[in-house]
Amino acid sequence: MKLLYKSLFILPLALTGVLSSCIEDESAYGGAALPSISVMGSDSDKPYEMNFNYGEDCVIDPQVRYDGTGTLSYSWSVATYTNGVRGQLSEVSNEPVFSYFFPEGGMYIVQLNATDGTIGISQEYQVNMNRTFEQGYALVSNDANGVGNLAFIKSLTAEDIDAGISQIIIEHSLEAINKDLPAEEIKGIYKLMLTYPKMVTRIVVVTTGRTHFLDPNTFMAMTSVDYNKIIPGFKSDIAWGSASAINLYDSSLKRFITVNATNMFGYESTDLAGYEPDDVIAGGNYEAWGSLTYINYFLLKNPMRFYGKYTSMTDWVTRWNYSSELRIDGHPLFENEELIKAFMGVKIPGVYSDTYPNYVITRDVTTGKYYNSYVNELSGGSYYPMELVSRAEIKVDASTAVPTEASNMVPSHNYSRTYYSVGNSVYVALLLSDNSFSFPSTSQACLSYPGEEVTALYVRDSSRNDGSDQLCVATVNQATGRGNLYIYKVADVRTDNPNPTPVDSYKNCADRITTIFYKPRV
Repeated sequence: MKLLYKSLFILPLALTGVLSSCIEDESAYGGAALPSISVMGSDSDKPYEMNFNYGEDCVIDPQVRYDGTGTLSYSWSVATYTNGVRGQLSEVSNEPVFSYFFPEGGMYIVQLNATDGTIGISQEYQVNMNRTFEQGYALVSNDANGVGNLAFIKSLTAEDIDAGISQIIIEHSLEAINKDLPAEEIKGIYKLMLTYPKMVTRIVVVTTGRTHFLDPNTFMAMTSVDYNKIIPGFKSDIAWGSASAINLYDSSLKRFITVNATNMFGYESTDLAGYEPDDVIAGGNYEAWGSLTYINYFLLKNPMRFYGKYTSMTDWVTRWNYSSELRIDGHPLFENEELIKAFMGVKIPGVYSDTYPNYVITRDVTTGKYYNSYVNELSGGSYYPMELVSRAEIKVDASTAVPTEASNMVPSHNYSRTYYSVGNSVYVALLLSDNSFSFPSTSQACLSYPGEEVTALYVRDSSRNDGSDQLCVATVNQATGRGNLYIYKVADVRTDNPNPTPVDSYKNCADRITTIFYKPRV
């Protein structure tokens, strides 16, 4: 028995199988007519071209048509195809339907050989794996059971649009790319920039049990730091980022872990021992020479405290500063007050550097009055003492849309306004000359979503200041628990222009979204 093929290997890229009409008499078919066999694309002299999104399995059903009496066997092989140069084929499967996960985006050749032992066919497919994670929105979401879902929405390029590529949305992208990662609640996603000894961008995803360092273009985990190996039983309740590290706190164990971004390892933070924050705000302190410096402020809710950790520039002595050290009419700041919201405000332009203020909205539990306190560090001396820059009462009445602890508050630096959410609506807050805020009435929402709840806000300020700034709003459908993302022009979202048409909207794209993160092209 001899297996004879007529294969067009002479073509630079096409290997289209053609059945041989020459079968020897001692073959299984003898002088009988040959059966026919064909597969998807075998009527063309070029490879059958297919497009997939990186992060998804490549599945090819060859749709074999065979009228013989034998049993077909299959062999699938894969090769890279880069800049017109084809790599070496390697067999990866013997299944009738091809299913394979490509390790990164790009172009590949997939070859099928199918035979019944006497006759056979060979067919090639050109597989284009779109580079899904090149640029777009990463959405941190978790379902009702606390299972994380990092969804990614690709920003389509002009080439993508010209090619007719439809919108790409990959849910559970961590698990899709990294098959062995456990499903855990996701606490946040961060972009860290390392400048020495060379410029490196780190994309870091924090879960309750691990910190994952991802390749910024493929989301493949380069390494993962398991907290349990540092402190047994450690689960992250609070996570916050700094210039080159991720910091984590377990409120049950009352212990801290720092994950170093340079060498991607973790260790227990003993200098934080003894402090028990309820929350952390990463406040931008100042911007100079193109570098934004962040100071992390810790919040305690009962009793209300606001404190920060500073390091001396001269003797490197660490100092903790509490808001209770600051006095109002002889009494500690925030005495008899409850925290409503702490957030970073609209930047204050300066001659040499820009300042990013940190505001704390509180309510006096006795009088019911609301206050805005501008609490910041003051440069100078051998340490950075905490300073109360200003404090003003916020005028509210029964109709005022007052922020709550659950509200999201984000500044638009270019438009000098602060967006905040209450329930299913988004409002605009304006900073007054005395550093109090003007909150609109509940009837003056700039965005409303019936049947939904606003869960996250994010402003993409354009460095070009050309009107392309975007406000991103995440909501959850109260009936299904599924998340939506709406994107608007900041210029359109105003109190006097309620419910403008979004630039883009993505319904049912994630679970309950807690963080909107835009990943630029790296």
